[in-house]
Amino acid sequence: KALAETAALLVLRKKLDAFWETEPEDD
Repeated sequence: KALAETAALLVLRKKLDAFWETEPEDD
């Protein structure tokens, strides 16, 4: 079960990274 949770976290983090990369950063 721990392995499945880790895999889910990795997928979630990958999605977050992709989201932040596509987000324009203009301050």
